[in-house]
Amino acid sequence: MPLTRCLRPAALVAALLLAATGCGSGGSEGSPSPSPSTSASSPEPGGPTSTPSGPGDGSRGIPTEAEVEVVEVDGTCVYVAVGDSERWALRGSVDDLAVGERLTLTGAPDDTAYPECPDGRPFLVSDVTPLG
Repeated sequence: MPLTRCLRPAALVAALLLAATGCGSGGSEGSPSPSPSTSASSPEPGGPTSTPSGPGDGSRGIPTEAEVEVVEVDGTCVYVAVGDSERWALRGSVDDLAVGERLTLTGAPDDTAYPECPDGRPFLVSDVTPLG
């Protein structure tokens, strides 16, 4: 049997062993490969899993309660002022509200498109309580 025919299987075995141990993969010897678990670390503070600290700070779907004032009613769109700089477009059952009314809203901010009422951040209302 010719010598080259015997070396082919040996070369294949050697290549497989080198690949299995990480040698011969083009990387420099002794440098560790990045671990996939290092990129999947815990969420940063303020990320989507953080608890809202005040009105308007909530992430989509996180229940929030806020005192607001109705600032505009335009057809079926009801806009409320939250704090000094945020404006919500209310989604849900919010009939018979008038400009100037003060309310306590319970619900959750929503980041889905609300093209019918584009002048505020969509807020899904679960409860409305008028402030006396």
